[in-house]
Amino acid sequence: MMQEAKLMKTVDFSPIQKVGQPFERKIEGTQMVVDHRTYDFEPGRINAWIDAYRSLGKPVQDRLLGQLLFFCVTECGPINQAVFAWAYSSLGDRDRRRAAMMADPGWAEFQKATGGLGALKAQNTMILKPVPWSPIR
Repeated sequence: MMQEAKLMKTVDFSPIQKVGQPFERKIEGTQMVVDHRTYDFEPGRINAWIDAYRSLGKPVQDRLLGQLLFFCVTECGPINQAVFAWAYSSLGDRDRRRAAMMADPGWAEFQKATGGLGALKAQNTMILKPVPWSPIR
């Protein structure tokens, strides 16, 4: 059996800032899938990537993607990680929105700005479906 524990801290632009904060659904429909991502960074390079994301990447995603649920960085456990989640009304909704993002010139600018940092080491993406009693349905 393998187990991993993380202590995560939200960044200043994360919609969810504290435990127990009420959830406000901003996506259409009644269904939800969550795109949960963990990015591992080379030591000392995460802050430059987050700064570029805040100024270049996030504005594109705010315009084109679903609903950002949270954005955190790890403080204990595996360090040098950013962990974030976007909500979509369906997998098709996610596919359409991500295709629009990939075609957007602003996203290309973000990729160019972050590509030269040599910051990103690995990425893990999970698609999650909230359980019926989840507060983020």
